[in-house]
Amino acid sequence: MQTHNPFTARIIRVNGDLIYIDAGLDSGLKKGETLDVMREENPIDSGGKLVVTHTKLGNAKITEVNHDYSICQVGKHTGTIHTGDIVKRRQ
Repeated sequence: MQTHNPFTARIIRVNGDLIYIDAGLDSGLKKGETLDVMREENPIDSGGKLVVTHTKLGNAKITEVNHDYSICQVGKHTGTIHTGDIVKRRQ
């Protein structure tokens, strides 16, 4: 399911090495799943279509899953993770 189910969620809160994301059981997430933490950068207008590059900051493991949000433990990472960054399912 993971490789066939592309997924992106927004980080809504950062508390030390814990991040809260705006997706949970209703989005098919499971406790123990590892997500990539990314930052969207360099938006480019490509003929009316917005193209955004992504920089990988690290990874985070889901430790608690609720229906509409999840809590993740940040693992190895580079730089500071901010509210508004995203997480993506590993491909």
